[in-house]
Amino acid sequence: MPILDARVSVSRFGSDCFVVAAGGEFDLYTTELLRDKLADVLELGGRQILVDLTGVSFMDSTALGVLVDAAKALKSSGGHLVLVADDPRVTRVFEITGLRRVFRIEASLPEAVHRLVDGSDA
Repeated sequence: MPILDARVSVSRFGSDCFVVAAGGEFDLYTTELLRDKLADVLELGGRQILVDLTGVSFMDSTALGVLVDAAKALKSSGGHLVLVADDPRVTRVFEITGLRRVFRIEASLPEAVHRLVDGSDA
């Protein structure tokens, strides 16, 4: 049985803005936690979502799929998903898969919040 080293927390700011902070390793066994938290945020009316990946040390294709699905759901409702990542092990995954062109990725949470609030993330 794999050791589950993943955690996700959610903070709300404003009426429809949320920060989903993820930490640890996200793979086939742990990604459901991220999927569930993002689904909860969407159900609560989240339309501006920052996914903070600065605490993530590993992501596989399962986790990428969850982020793509959430971004599609938000886009269809006029929302935005912005990622925050500063670890080259994580940002490299987005570069290799070509998803760097799909997601806005900021290096810090304050920078991402600023862009989202100013509407300069589109």
